Amino acid sequence: MPSLTISSSMWIMTANELKEKLTRLTVIAQRSMDYASHHRLVNQDTIRLLQPYYDGACALWENYWLRVVPAMTDSDARRKWFRDVDEVLREDRSPGPDDLTSWCLRAFLAFAALEAMHTHDMSYLSDEVNGSINQHVMRESCIQVTGRRPPTLAPQPGPPTGSSLVGTKLRMRDPNTFLDTEYTIVDFAHSTFSGYIYVLEFVASEGPQTRIVSQGELEELSSQQSRWQTRTSHR
Repeated sequence: MPSLTISSSMWIMTANELKEKLTRLTVIAQRSMDYASHHRLVNQDTIRLLQPYYDGACALWENYWLRVVPAMTDSDARRKWFRDVDEVLREDRSPGPDDLTSWCLRAFLAFAALEAMHTHDMSYLSDEVNGSINQHVMRESCIQVTGRRPPTLAPQPGPPTGSSLVGTKLRMRDPNTFLDTEYTIVDFAHSTFSGYIYVLEFVASEGPQTRIVSQGELEELSSQQSRWQTRTSHR
């Protein structure tokens, strides 16, 4: 895909700047999610225990002062935004050990900055340069988080994961209300300890609700949908 044209007055990060910043923020996001999920790993029920802290972070994020990323055309505002992000995410400003809501919020901010660079700055670079950046970030962040290089594996067939599932709708009978309920996958994250986790949105009698599920739970929900659809089609 050809890169976009850069205006002479527009600030775009260089490839080396992107490698450094993307690696740092990927490590922060990963470690923040790992810390939150591992800290609550009690009786193997990480997801249920993490839910209220995640919900609290979502509520804070709605009005968070760095939630809105400045437009690409406002170079001064973008530079300041990224400086502020770096300041907030300094290692010596990490949350306290039991402040899991702030650990989730820290991950949200890191993910927002990562998305801004992927969708803004990298759209002005060639596919070859972006490929080099992504390889560097994957290798270096894996080394920093796990202490080892990422394995080189041949592609293996498996269930879809991550961003490919965002927007997917699941319709099944709610086990509590026995009502036909539609769930929409609206977000996801990945943790070294817990793997993929997904945020499902649905409407209950008290209004819109969210629910966090693991990859295994999501696959089970998909299986339930298939069985439920089979039963209803034979009525």
